[in-house]
Amino acid sequence: MKGCIEMAHLDELVDFVRKKILNKERSLIAIDDFGGSGKSTLSNILVKELGVFEVVRMDDFYLPTNQRPSETKSNLPDGAFFDLDRLKNQVLVPYKQNQAVTYQKYDWIKDKLSEKISVDSTARIVVEGVYVLHEDIRNFFDLKIWVDCELDLRLHRGLLRDGENPILFG
Repeated sequence: MKGCIEMAHLDELVDFVRKKILNKERSLIAIDDFGGSGKSTLSNILVKELGVFEVVRMDDFYLPTNQRPSETKSNLPDGAFFDLDRLKNQVLVPYKQNQAVTYQKYDWIKDKLSEKISVDSTARIVVEGVYVLHEDIRNFFDLKIWVDCELDLRLHRGLLRDGENPILFG
């Protein structure tokens, strides 16, 4: 399909990532694009094919309703509903400083921060999700991947994943 990774290209991408991280014990990899583009799928494929990866999902860094900006969405800067500071302070900075990585996960059903997640900070980490390549955090990553997928397919995947009435807050 136009704009999406085909299997032949996927194999090339996996080989490319393999070569980039082959001689590195630790790497921080970003996978970004719009919703429904295949970021999570690509992350899972990298884990399966290359192993020794931890995956951190940007969805875990969504802001609870009571912490979100009150302005209308069209007036907000990119990434305003995500806690980029929490991602930076709980994952990116500790990882780069060879420290333990533990972050608090956003619970989408309860609309609040919940359990703490510990990540193997000796492993390679993939951080996937929208706004992972936000200008405030993109320099932390050793490898940056942008998944490009056409809108119609992304919308179709979103409907399959979330249904016609997804849970929305705010």
